[in-house]
Amino acid sequence: MCWAVSQTGERPAFVDMPNGSESGANKLSKADLIAGLRASIERCDRTFATLTPATMNEPSGLRPGMTKLGALIYNTSHTNEHYGNLVTSMRLQNLVPPSSQATGAGRGM
Repeated sequence: MCWAVSQTGERPAFVDMPNGSESGANKLSKADLIAGLRASIERCDRTFATLTPATMNEPSGLRPGMTKLGALIYNTSHTNEHYGNLVTSMRLQNLVPPSSQATGAGRGM
């Protein structure tokens, strides 16, 4: 999503597809997936940092009528949905998700 908005650098491989032998995620090692995730986060950080009031309403090129700001808001919402799924999975495994762990003040969120 962030690459589509910024159009900078090489287009990243698409691995978010239905699970199966042809899924890009199933063809990569854990280390490769982690590296790709880190690169994705860095790409989004750069994309958010370059958005300005002058460019936020430009077309994103993703969907008709979707602005760059709209695409990045959608990306954030979608990421939050995935985090919610991870939290549920962690709690089912009796793990405490990062957002619920104690902070420096000794309190959870």
